[in-house]
Amino acid sequence: MSFSFDKFLRPITGTDRNLKIYEDSGIVRYIVNPFHVKHLNVTNNILKLSLESDRNISIPFSTNNEAKIALSKLQTTLDSLQEKVPFMIDKDILNYVTAHIQIGPTGSSGTSGVSKIYTGTSSTYIQIPAAATQSGAGSVVTLQTQPYLGFVPGQTIVVYKDLPTNYLVDDYFVGDEPVYMIGDIDTYGYLTGVLSFVPYMCKPVGGTSSFWYINLTGQVGEAGTSGTSGTSGANGQSAYQLWLIDHPGQTEAQFLNSLVGSQGPVGPSGDNGLNGSSGTSGTSGQSAYDLWLESHPGQTEAQFLNSLVGPQGPIGPGGENGLNGSSGTSGTEGTSGTSGTSGQDGTSGTSGTSGTSGESGTSGTSGTSGTSGTSGTSGTSGTSGITPSTDLTLSGYLTVSGLTTITTATEIVMTEPGATASTVVYDASSSLIWYHGTASSNYTANFINLPTTDNRAITANIIISQGSTGYSPTSVQIEGVSKTVKWANGTYSVSSNKIDVVGFTFVRTGATWSQILGQISSFS
Repeated sequence: MSFSFDKFLRPITGTDRNLKIYEDSGIVRYIVNPFHVKHLNVTNNILKLSLESDRNISIPFSTNNEAKIALSKLQTTLDSLQEKVPFMIDKDILNYVTAHIQIGPTGSSGTSGVSKIYTGTSSTYIQIPAAATQSGAGSVVTLQTQPYLGFVPGQTIVVYKDLPTNYLVDDYFVGDEPVYMIGDIDTYGYLTGVLSFVPYMCKPVGGTSSFWYINLTGQVGEAGTSGTSGTSGANGQSAYQLWLIDHPGQTEAQFLNSLVGSQGPVGPSGDNGLNGSSGTSGTSGQSAYDLWLESHPGQTEAQFLNSLVGPQGPIGPGGENGLNGSSGTSGTEGTSGTSGTSGQDGTSGTSGTSGTSGESGTSGTSGTSGTSGTSGTSGTSGTSGITPSTDLTLSGYLTVSGLTTITTATEIVMTEPGATASTVVYDASSSLIWYHGTASSNYTANFINLPTTDNRAITANIIISQGSTGYSPTSVQIEGVSKTVKWANGTYSVSSNKIDVVGFTFVRTGATWSQILGQISSFS
């Protein structure tokens, strides 16, 4: 059940007498008698209606501001409804009018009279017609009721579907509005019980029933008492006639309005109720694993935890190109080479004046051991990072491992070709961003010269300045071969008189274009 400040009320019509409060789905949630609303107030995001029966209706809105706006609209609607004369008089008003009617002198006892009954029922199937614009003109509704009732032409009756208690004083109905008709009696067969009347208030038009209650809109008179016929007493003046003495020239509507008193002051807040006693602790419930075991007997907790893992979501669209990295730092000096292994001992020299050298033997009778091997050469220093002093232009692919920092980067935007053919060719070797000042129709985008290295993703963007009718590529080819595009949120839409950016992310795996992801963003 949700409510919005711009949906919970609808404009009132000339025949509306009750306040109708709608849910966002369009269903009538409450039907409120406007004369029974004591006051309105807003607490946080809740709009509350306090009713005369000490009941409250709470209407939740999404924010406090929405509730305040709804309060203003609701008060305006109540004011309009309370200006209308109700078609059924409130019990308090009825009691007040009855108490102030001047009763004429009682006539002498008359002869045994005919009992006058002014209420009945009918099992005639009726579909409620449209009401006449005024009493006494419109469709005639005929139904079968009991004979010997006190109905006569010209009386105003109410014919209603629900129990009579629903039509007495009540604050509101939850759900559908009561089904009823109010109109003037045209004919009534005293012996047959056939009753015809002209309805001038019908709610709702098209409503049907096979059972109806029938009653006068006034009070039911008491049965006459037996006695000899006597002269009738003089009629007393009605409350309206007595009121006219002090208010000459006024209408009945003004008289009825004068009976409505001003709203009383707000009563003091009631005392806080006593704290209820603490309830007994509930029994411990089963764990989620225990409940799962009821339908998966013999399974382990590890299998239960694995069952909670949902399937992997789809691959997200490719990210934007990163900034160019800064120049690399100079490489560190290489480590010294390891020492060479010791040379083998030289062989003994032959007898003679000088012994022969081993690998570097000394003179003597016997040659000395060979000298140790020389130390290994030091490793070369690492090369310094590239620091060009002039512009550096690279052709071909550039592969960078590690962090890349670039102070400023730009990308080439191609304005050719134009988006005026049924198939537009986009050459990735020239750029991956294209701009069209206009597009004349929807078309196929054919991308050529895309890099075909496996396990890579590449993103292309087409910028279109839309006119009064928006167009875009609705299908994609790669090297002239049609591919399926998966659009963000499963669909796509273009705008009018805005800038649309159509982005495609191409995913290359297994020596094929495995995924083409598309999305459209609008800018104004």
